[in-house]
Amino acid sequence: MSYKTNDTDILLRKPKPEEGLGIYRLIANSPPLDLNSVYNYYLLTTHFADTCVVAEHGGQPRGFLSAYLRPDAPQVLFIWQVAVDAALRGKGVARMMLSSVMSRPECQGVEFIETTVGPSNAPSRALFESFAKKWNYPLDVTEFLPASAFGELEHESEELLRIGPVAPLGESQ
Repeated sequence: MSYKTNDTDILLRKPKPEEGLGIYRLIANSPPLDLNSVYNYYLLTTHFADTCVVAEHGGQPRGFLSAYLRPDAPQVLFIWQVAVDAALRGKGVARMMLSSVMSRPECQGVEFIETTVGPSNAPSRALFESFAKKWNYPLDVTEFLPASAFGELEHESEELLRIGPVAPLGESQ
């Protein structure tokens, strides 16, 4: 799926297996996101490619949305991370990636979207709030993990944002 935003051509597609390292670097440059191992991003680009999205610009991944269908509740799409290169932020790329994954055949049975967001991640919270508002979907927020759950590690609490019930999005939306 190709989009143009503010004279910027963006291609939204499934990740390629060989893009794990580039995605790792994108996440590393996207605080406050937690950086996982490079291996993790290779798993996402292979085992979970059907529910992940790359925003390609200039032949390179400049945005990445990782998600999966919950094994215990396959009607729930869990959005793990959303990152957009600093040069493309504020152009709607994150919302385009979320809409893109929701329009895929693999997500036709999705009834709810879930994600966790720390209190300092205002852009992520704004993304999910604006997505819910745009499609007139209910949004519920509950505690997921208190900061104490991370022990001695420096980590904020995480709230669970649950959007839905949702309807499948067509590719033109």
